[in-house]
Amino acid sequence: RDGSFYWTECAVALFEHQGRPATISVNRDISERKRLEQELATRIAQLEAFSQVAPTIARHLDRKEVVQCIVSAARELAGADHAHILLFDSAGRLVETLDPLGAPPLLVRTRPRGFSRWILDTGQTLVIEDVHADGRTDPPVRAARGRTIRASRDSIKAGIRSLVGVPIRFGGQRHAILYVRSPHAGRLTAHVPLLELLASQAGAALENALLYEGLQESEARYRTLFEDSPISLWVEDFSAIRERLKSLKAGGVSDFAAYLGENPHLVRECLALLRVVDVNRATLELYRVGDKEELLARVPELIPEQVYPLYAQELQAMWDGRTEFHGEGINRTADGRTLHVRLAWRVLPGHERTFDRVLVSILDVTDRVAAEEATTRRDAVLSAVAFAAERFLRGPSFHETVPEVLARLGEAAAVSRVYVFEEHQDERGRLLISQRYEWVAAGISPQGDNPALQNFPHAEAGLSRWAEAFSRGDAIHGLVREFPEEERPILAAQGILALVVVPIFVAGERWGFLGFDECGREREWSPTEIEALRVAAEALGAAIERTTLERDLRARHSELQALYAVSVTLGTSLDLDAVYQRVYEEVERLIPCDAFTLALVDAPRGEFRLEFAVEEGTRLPQLVVPLDPRRSLTAWIASTKEPLLIGDYEAEKEKLPAAAQQVGKAVRSWLGVPLLFQDEIVGVLAVQSLAPHAYGENDLRLLRTASAPVATAIRNARTHAGVATLERKLRGVEVAFRQMKLALDKAALYSVVLDLVDQLFGYRACGVLEREGDALVLAAARGYISAATGLRLPLDGKGVTEAACLSGAPVYVSAVSADGRYVREVSETRCELALPLSVGGRVFGVLDVQAAAVDAIPPQDQDLLKIVASELAVALAGLGRLAALNRMTERLTGLHAASQRLTRCGSEEEVCQLTVDALAGVLQFEHANIALGRGDLLVPVAGAGSISGKARTFKKGEGTAGKTWLTGQPAWGNLDHFPEARPVDHRIQAFISVPIGSVGVVQVVGTQRDAFTGDDVALVEILARHVFEELRRVQLETELREQAIRDPLTGLYNRRFLGEVLAREIERAKRYEHPLTLIMADIDEFKSVNDRYGHLVGDCALRRVAEVLHESVRAGDYAFRYGGEEFVLVMPETGAGGEEALTRLRQAMAGISLDDVPGLTVSVSLGHVVWNPVCDGPTTIEGMLRQADEVLYAIKRRRTKGSTTNRER
Repeated sequence: RDGSFYWTECAVALFEHQGRPATISVNRDISERKRLEQELATRIAQLEAFSQVAPTIARHLDRKEVVQCIVSAARELAGADHAHILLFDSAGRLVETLDPLGAPPLLVRTRPRGFSRWILDTGQTLVIEDVHADGRTDPPVRAARGRTIRASRDSIKAGIRSLVGVPIRFGGQRHAILYVRSPHAGRLTAHVPLLELLASQAGAALENALLYEGLQESEARYRTLFEDSPISLWVEDFSAIRERLKSLKAGGVSDFAAYLGENPHLVRECLALLRVVDVNRATLELYRVGDKEELLARVPELIPEQVYPLYAQELQAMWDGRTEFHGEGINRTADGRTLHVRLAWRVLPGHERTFDRVLVSILDVTDRVAAEEATTRRDAVLSAVAFAAERFLRGPSFHETVPEVLARLGEAAAVSRVYVFEEHQDERGRLLISQRYEWVAAGISPQGDNPALQNFPHAEAGLSRWAEAFSRGDAIHGLVREFPEEERPILAAQGILALVVVPIFVAGERWGFLGFDECGREREWSPTEIEALRVAAEALGAAIERTTLERDLRARHSELQALYAVSVTLGTSLDLDAVYQRVYEEVERLIPCDAFTLALVDAPRGEFRLEFAVEEGTRLPQLVVPLDPRRSLTAWIASTKEPLLIGDYEAEKEKLPAAAQQVGKAVRSWLGVPLLFQDEIVGVLAVQSLAPHAYGENDLRLLRTASAPVATAIRNARTHAGVATLERKLRGVEVAFRQMKLALDKAALYSVVLDLVDQLFGYRACGVLEREGDALVLAAARGYISAATGLRLPLDGKGVTEAACLSGAPVYVSAVSADGRYVREVSETRCELALPLSVGGRVFGVLDVQAAAVDAIPPQDQDLLKIVASELAVALAGLGRLAALNRMTERLTGLHAASQRLTRCGSEEEVCQLTVDALAGVLQFEHANIALGRGDLLVPVAGAGSISGKARTFKKGEGTAGKTWLTGQPAWGNLDHFPEARPVDHRIQAFISVPIGSVGVVQVVGTQRDAFTGDDVALVEILARHVFEELRRVQLETELREQAIRDPLTGLYNRRFLGEVLAREIERAKRYEHPLTLIMADIDEFKSVNDRYGHLVGDCALRRVAEVLHESVRAGDYAFRYGGEEFVLVMPETGAGGEEALTRLRQAMAGISLDDVPGLTVSVSLGHVVWNPVCDGPTTIEGMLRQADEVLYAIKRRRTKGSTTNRER
């Protein structure tokens, strides 16, 4: 009655009474069951989402990636707007705030006695459903001494309404907090269990990430973290396994999965090849062994066959060449306990070729698996409850259905016994309990015939605690050995080790209890399982209540027979004309009459209609009369709801409360009664006679008695007619809605809607007006207004359609001639309904419906047309979104192709030019530019479009580009909103400015205001990230190339590059017939310098000689450190001036002083060879090096004998 909806379960029974069919129906509110089913579906969806997220978190070892995964998962799972993690040290001081990558950091100030301190102190999850403007929270957060903790000003300023803070434990302590926030109240409460589960995974993942960071710092740190890690860590040697797999590949095996399927013994064989190098203390504790030697000795028994599928996946990963792996399987502890573990391994850096050092982590996920199994059992129980509800509703009887239902519950809960006890009282008023129903699993002794379980009181059985708990609605559960001593005997006698019993309530009163026994093992019951079993008890209580109601209804059946006899005559038809005829026949049979009238009241219109009138057997035409109690006796009865008996009209007409309105012949006797349905006037039933005093009080009483079923029959028939009409319209609307969803353009959409209004509702004059700026345009129409298609109506506040468009609310004018807003007269129009087409505050236009009669559009049609208008607006919005989605898809496809081409660029210039070409060609931006940082200047390097040619250099922080580079934050919008803008062209009206990491800025500009959207910004940001990565790649490749050819000590080219250069120059010398000189240089007595002054001075000498060599050669010459104290010079195109260059070089090498060692000079011996491709024969790299080396050491030998001259040096 208040307009709210609820779920109901309806049972209808057909039976026969006095040879006629009859029905009886029972309805029961099942909203709570439906709510639980919906919560179950939501929970399953959350768990599925979590199961997809958990492996991703565990796979990452980089802390930032882990945090990104955790906060992204928290936001996705909880539907929150922001999530981040706070890290604390052992003293509880904030160390770091970890925000997701790319997200603006949320201002966090930890207060000494704020929310974070409360979480760290209590170790509990903080759940706040609403934050008020003054800092108060719902529910309040109270400190140890009752002090209320309020929300910080920063949180209030940030618009946070609800938040959840979950402690993250690792290392046995609370070291972090996962915060999830939302600007909406009550948004996060339902997701707390999932966030707590995520936090438990987050602790392990963060711990893993921190451990991996420590491992990379130093070997000593690695050892400390390895030993002290709470996670089981192994260092293993996979080299023998890798060699075995190599041998299989060499033997021709290509499909390893198929080969493993044919040779399953390979798993055991490879396990035998596994060698454990080291394990940490956590491993010993996890597997419950005393030391490493015991663990290594018992490894085969700790790895059961259940882990073979996981190990087969590891082998496949190694076969595929992967250096890391993760998966889940089963291990055993030394004392035989089963472990569910998550295993991950990664080959340590430097061991990728041999796999002889692999770091393996094993995380105990037994508790998580147990929780999942408990949830599965809970879901199975709820499924059994749904089965029970249906069986109780459709089954033959409660007593026949209960055993089947208990069996389903027992199997779903995986228990030994399920039973139902009923509470009752004996003759002395004592409360007794007796077992009524039971199901037992295979091998369990039934207790149904146990006399000790029949008619025994709670108190005498030692179960007083149970009665008190049941009175509160609480469940009893746990291990029997932990129960009070007085309760154990009766439970132990039945072999019960653990149980859970929940009370059963019927119609709000305690009826008994539902019990579940476990006789095979001790078992703990999770809260989710107990809640599911409580739902099962509620289903049983509802079934018992239904059975009781059915019994009571049968008892009252005889009482309904009399009322049925009266109603059945008029209730056999829902056709109005048939009902009127049947009423006339029945009334005329009861009270003979010369005239009969049945008038129906239309109160909203202020009139009544003589719907059915008969005079001396002849049907009279219908007549509409104003509902004026002074002018009509029928109107007086309808207005006063009082009957009227006139014995003789001629004698009493002066005393009558109203004038008589003659219809047909003049009558003398008149009897009329109101037709009331639930005190609402339906009409007036009247009989007349041409003779006076034809009716008396008995006739009045009889007619009044008959009026109730008559009113009901008419009301039902009218309702049925209205429902039939409404059903026909609703079906038509439903079909139209499906057609609207399939429409691909506005023309098809408008055609569906206008056909619906015209053909189904019967309003031939109708149209759709689209809003275009400050006007409405008639886009499509039917009937006499179709001739105005294309008409433009200014939104000047005049007109019915304009009023609906501007107000965003429907406008109904029942009589256009009396309404001043109707300014465009159409001769046929008498009333008009204008319905705005709006979604989310956006008005697309107006659906206009006109009729040729005053007030001809009833409220029911108005409501349906409002729904049609709403659906049309949604469809229009959908067409807009579809067009935008198609455009975005095309642009993303092009963006992907562009990013693929970027990976093939080999230079910075090529990357930038390809990027601006993609912005112009693929993303369809007219003007684009890229500028890169050069010191403190932002220099344009590539552009597209006519404006890009005007790009200029900006200082850091100057203009929008410089500010973007300085802050690292994107900016976009209309240029006049950014006072710092320095446009290079007066045509620029809008822009997008996105940082390329820290190296530069990409900008897109437009010549129209509001030229860009958030989607455009997102696309540019995606491309900018790709550009940043490719620029880093190009730079890294350049640096690596340079490092590969340079000697790290002297900075000269190295020996590896010598071969490449010399081969190239020999080919160039042959091609152009130019001489090529190669000089071999060696520092004299360098060993004595090292011996006397030390190797540091020797290194200085090498660097100084390298500097002199580099300064003494030409720009096109090459200087190399050949090895030790030897150097090589390659001098291309050494013609006649080659000897002079050699002479200068000898002079420079004669005595080189070292600034760091006063008095110390070194000299260098030079041996050279000149190859002239014109007159000399072919040469090789080795030949030229050998000749120069021989010349050099001939000189050094002569010098050793004292025969070397200054000219030879």
